[in-house]
Amino acid sequence: MKNKKYLMVLGLSLILATSTVVTGCNMLTGNTTTEKTAEVSDETTETDGEDAIVATNMSLSDAFTDRDLTQDYDDSEAIHITLSGTTVTSDSKEGIEVSGSTITITTEGVYVFSGNLTDGQIIVDADKDNDKVQIVLNGAYINTDSSSVIYVKSADKVFVTTAEGTDNTLVATGESVTDDDTSVDGTIFSKDDLVLNGLGTLNVESTYGNCVVSKDDLKITGGTINLTTPQKHGLESNDDLLIADGTITISDSKEGMEGGDVVIYGGTIDIQASDDGINALNSLTINGGVINIDADGDGLDSNGSFTVNGGETYVSGPTNDGNGAIDSGEGYEVVVNGGILIAAGSSGMVEGFSSESTQGAILNTYSSAQTGEVKITDADGNVLASYTPSKQYSAVNITAPGIEEGGTYTLIAGSESTEITMESITYGQGMGGFGGSFGGNGGQMPDGEMPDFENGERPELPDGEMPNFENGEKPERP
Repeated sequence: MKNKKYLMVLGLSLILATSTVVTGCNMLTGNTTTEKTAEVSDETTETDGEDAIVATNMSLSDAFTDRDLTQDYDDSEAIHITLSGTTVTSDSKEGIEVSGSTITITTEGVYVFSGNLTDGQIIVDADKDNDKVQIVLNGAYINTDSSSVIYVKSADKVFVTTAEGTDNTLVATGESVTDDDTSVDGTIFSKDDLVLNGLGTLNVESTYGNCVVSKDDLKITGGTINLTTPQKHGLESNDDLLIADGTITISDSKEGMEGGDVVIYGGTIDIQASDDGINALNSLTINGGVINIDADGDGLDSNGSFTVNGGETYVSGPTNDGNGAIDSGEGYEVVVNGGILIAAGSSGMVEGFSSESTQGAILNTYSSAQTGEVKITDADGNVLASYTPSKQYSAVNITAPGIEEGGTYTLIAGSESTEITMESITYGQGMGGFGGSFGGNGGQMPDGEMPDFENGERPELPDGEMPNFENGEKPERP
């Protein structure tokens, strides 16, 4: 669930971008029509988080450097480290220190790890202002009884790269530890800029903590990434989440992703979460990609603005009335300018769409829980969008290309069929969310009465009446 306090995070947004089996390092999927963006300029410069612009308006070339997007490494310049049980051997001692099964990297360079290591750890403790360190996982399995397998204490930037065609696994079974007043609580944990890339597979597991944490910027520009963390977050960053392409699977988590600003340009994302699917502390923008979320809390949750410009997003949201399938920040609304979004969940905290949207968007609620396919067709019977949620639902948010002001549509949700005429750009017939607008056709809650969710009662919704919250204030959300 979201914290409704505004969290002002300075700096570059959490940069999260992923691409699986990248055939052209600088060619990234931009939207559902797989339109390719221009190659990233060689003049791309790195930006310190404190000076960066807001990621919502960033182009890909602004967000990433050429090296961020390079999925390979120079093996001829690398130091090779072989892991065997609790033993570590290296073809060079330059830049590294080995103590038992702990490897400390002290200087800039490329370090290639292969083999299995029991109760081991890789620590990066290099020059914070100048050293860029690349850790290459080339068929590596490392577990630890501590909270982190890779711990970046200090560096200018660290790259964790999976070698092409390899499968790599990092497992942390310990609880968080404190180091220099920092709670180290991620299987991969970095105090500084972190980039995950490559052409292989990275499996990350954490028993008690997060999978991947950056206290600075986090970028993911390559690889197939599978995350499992039943207690906490799959991906977490202080500075913010930009996904450009590829595959991210978060099969078990409390929250799937969390960052200051979350911006998604493309890729395939699958999230299972016992709380929120994606949680943006400042803003959430979806520009492209295919996103599937199954969440017991809010499906898509922003503490601030929430904009959909493209892509395909499908949410099987909560069944409890204390959360919503989509959720914008207090004083904000969900603005739709393109793409497909179908979010099905409970109706207690349901939100509609902003009248500032430029693409037609619909909210509809139901007096009894529905199961099965959600589908919308135009007046000629053409299917504009469809999705089958994995759980029952009593509210549906839907937008798709072809939904326009003045048009007539049929929305089918389980056993219910509703004919809808778009008298304005948005249509809303819901319970009245805290932050969403319900457009021209919707009804709101009468006379400030809240539905008696405990007893399953739902008030009638006369046209045009807004909730009469006492003193004009919105109640705090649970």
